[in-house]
Amino acid sequence: MESEATAEAEQAFRAAIKLDAELGEAWANLGLLLDERRQDDEAERCYRQALALQPFVAATYLNLGGLLGRHKRFDEAEAAYAHAMRLDPERPGIWSNLGVLYA
Repeated sequence: MESEATAEAEQAFRAAIKLDAELGEAWANLGLLLDERRQDDEAERCYRQALALQPFVAATYLNLGGLLGRHKRFDEAEAAYAHAMRLDPERPGIWSNLGVLYA
């Protein structure tokens, strides 16, 4: 069951996007919320929109890679993790997720 706070968060992210469709952070946050709900198609679209607007955010590539890996889209997941590593090679979550992908 979804919490009221989660529903309110989604409304807030969507309101931010409606006000400024160029706000990459709102797209990334909406993607994460949808990803957690396993609304994967829409989450992927949100992540990709966020990256089109802010291609320098390693966390968004990391989240996208996780979603793609879950769907056995391994080459795409690996590419997303590679982008994340170039941006933030000291981020342990990238290396950990890459290990899971290769396992």
